[in-house]
Amino acid sequence: MPFTLVPRNRVKVMLAQEPFLTIDFDFMDGGGSTRVDREHLLRVLSTGEKKTLYILNILFEVEARKKSGELSLFVIDDIADSFDYKNKYAIIHYLKEMAAETNFRMVILTHNFDFLRTIYGRGVVSWGECFMAEKSAERVKFSKMSGNLINNPFEGDLKKKMFTSALERIACIPFARNILEYSRGSKDPDYLHFDRAC
Repeated sequence: MPFTLVPRNRVKVMLAQEPFLTIDFDFMDGGGSTRVDREHLLRVLSTGEKKTLYILNILFEVEARKKSGELSLFVIDDIADSFDYKNKYAIIHYLKEMAAETNFRMVILTHNFDFLRTIYGRGVVSWGECFMAEKSAERVKFSKMSGNLINNPFEGDLKKKMFTSALERIACIPFARNILEYSRGSKDPDYLHFDRAC
């Protein structure tokens, strides 16, 4: 990120003269720096930088709740999408740390089998805690995932119905995108095609 966080009223908060810490940002560009407040910063940051700032705010909140010992429920919805592998694994490592906290509960939502297999393989979730949601016009149905579906989603319906079911083909788009990113890079035309489809 092209900025550092600077507490504006740290002494007043420490002396209990103000209840909340106000953060300014030192924005660095071209060898110089300028101090800006949060509202101004949000107007000039790119979408990716805003996303990073948002995650930084979440990390501060998580760490504050960790120190307070407060019972907390986190609903995490496709948190690793649109990040490269290095950042995805940093997020997964942090989710594992969160899962180890006795006062934290997490509901992790994803439609990315690669991400699901990774958090399962890294011990973030356990065997009986993974559910598939199927939505129809009448209801949403939850069913426990089988071990085969977590360990190898291609062995079941996905492999058998790939060429006869549109749903199975759509489910393979993130997988194909990941293979293209890994083998050819994120500038490859085929990868960009899949990236737009996701």
